[in-house]
Amino acid sequence: GADAVVAVSPYYFRVKPVEIVKHFAAICEHTKLPVIVYNVPVYTGNPIDAVTVNEIARFPGVVAFKDSSGNMPQFQKTIRLTRDLERFSVLQGVHVLSVISLQMGAAGLVPGVANMIPREMVQLYEAVRAGRLEEAYRIQDQVVQLEEAFGMEGYSLSVLKGASQLLGFGGAQPHYPLPALSEEGLGKLAAIMRSEGNGR
Repeated sequence: GADAVVAVSPYYFRVKPVEIVKHFAAICEHTKLPVIVYNVPVYTGNPIDAVTVNEIARFPGVVAFKDSSGNMPQFQKTIRLTRDLERFSVLQGVHVLSVISLQMGAAGLVPGVANMIPREMVQLYEAVRAGRLEEAYRIQDQVVQLEEAFGMEGYSLSVLKGASQLLGFGGAQPHYPLPALSEEGLGKLAAIMRSEGNGR
């Protein structure tokens, strides 16, 4: 029932760009679903540079690139190299880089914190597109403050799952073996989310 495939680069062993390209070619050969290339080198150990993204972007079925590397020179280069591909979108995954990325020409944002404050992230996007940068940066500052909560009890994923529960989307248990937020942690998170003007 999936609508698309989000795939990272090979991980654990270090590989060259040619192997990363082969990796995504194999994925595209084995699915008819749209493929989104996800660059998150902090977890894979294998960053996907702009030239490699540009090569992969031209495979049939590859529709987008989500970058969570924080490497803005490579991000900007990726936008420049793939600008001619109408069916391909470059997306920013690091929430504190939202405004500048949209100004650079990113098609959109895919930050984890959007699960906590979806309305505000849409408002940020619309503010940048309308040229209301003061408003956009004000919202981004709220995002930065929320980021401080990610270290609560040691695991950012536990916080995101807790936020999903507070918003009415299922339980707060992250993938095993990570622990769920404690009741105290959920209470603190609820207070933080209310203080950011979310009304929840």
